[in-house]
Amino acid sequence: MRRQISAALAGVFCLLTLAACGNPAEFSDGERLLSSYERKNSADVNYNYSDGAQEPPNSYNTYLSGAKTLALKQLRARYEAGKSFVFSPAATALQLGMLANAVSSDARQEILLSLGGISIDDLNACSSYFKSRMEGVSADRESGAVKFGGAMLIDGGLDVKSSFLQTAKEYYDYDVLRFDYSGENAAKKLETYLKIGKAPELQADTVNLISTVSVKDVWLNASAEAPAAAFAGADGTKELPYYTADVKRLQSKKAVGVLRYTANNPLKLLLVMPNEGVSPDEYIKGFDTDELTALLESMDVTKDSAALIPDFEIAGGGQLSLSETLTKNGMYSLFTDKTKFASLSYTDSAKMGEMTEITPGFTLDNNGVNPQNSKPKSPSVSVSTKDTLTFNRPFLFLLLDNESDLPVLAGAFFG
Repeated sequence: MRRQISAALAGVFCLLTLAACGNPAEFSDGERLLSSYERKNSADVNYNYSDGAQEPPNSYNTYLSGAKTLALKQLRARYEAGKSFVFSPAATALQLGMLANAVSSDARQEILLSLGGISIDDLNACSSYFKSRMEGVSADRESGAVKFGGAMLIDGGLDVKSSFLQTAKEYYDYDVLRFDYSGENAAKKLETYLKIGKAPELQADTVNLISTVSVKDVWLNASAEAPAAAFAGADGTKELPYYTADVKRLQSKKAVGVLRYTANNPLKLLLVMPNEGVSPDEYIKGFDTDELTALLESMDVTKDSAALIPDFEIAGGGQLSLSETLTKNGMYSLFTDKTKFASLSYTDSAKMGEMTEITPGFTLDNNGVNPQNSKPKSPSVSVSTKDTLTFNRPFLFLLLDNESDLPVLAGAFFG
């Protein structure tokens, strides 16, 4: 009987131990530092769309001006001749906003200046409004969703101020994770958490940020399959599948473009093709806010046009280091030993690590952007063929917030 009781107690003890430890390949509640924090749900303070915020903060336009300028600087810096790519400028801006609450002195000032030169309180409110609005408009719709994800990663036993954690929860709602970078299951935890094949390498005693973004939606206006056609890409001319779509036509001195709107999210897709005789190198390296504004302001809302657009896909899941391009674009001390985390911790041991973006996948076809259903829903839809613009050579694409024109995704397609 005693042996049976001992065996039973041992079994219970093992179960309790396993329950306490949890899955070693997943982050525990103890490592998720925001698990015990809640938002105050005060829209007049946090400007959160899901809390009822209907109007942006007073400094929103200033924030957007800085964020758009930084976004297009990143676009120009990310461009490599002849290579298709996609990244999320908006995800970078949001992660910088969260980071600004952790760093101090010159590093914080560099972030604030890059995002409009506003105060840290205004930056938090603007970030909250933008992120929550993007995620909240289509939150209950299966065919459309925008989701910004990611985390701040903190090595070892660094103490973290509760004021920072409350701010992170209130305005950004990203995870703040503390764990042993060199632990046996560290890489597996990150891979499981981020749903990627290989975790980024992290240096001891550093603070790192990792961002992700996913977007899916269907088109608001009509589109239909079209015959395959030639595309003069970077590696020569090839035949690609095409679809035809109702669009709004745009034009600047150096390029032509079209706009398409999504059905569920407040987004519009801008496709821009340099004019004949203007090289992609020349155009992309000079693409700035003036050119973006010129294109968008050229639209005649009373006129409909049509476009032939190739179906294409750019694979995601890569790891994009942000430190080099951000340093080139004004954040000269952020990724150096000068950066201090006085607003994050009472100790002075933490060092700045890396900001990494897990690059998003991008699929474009006659159903939508990253649509769940890749098969045509309405192949017989009638689309106007007057004044048709054919995207038959390399072009830029920007998926813009319909309200602010801030790029959620941006990239180029070279075939």
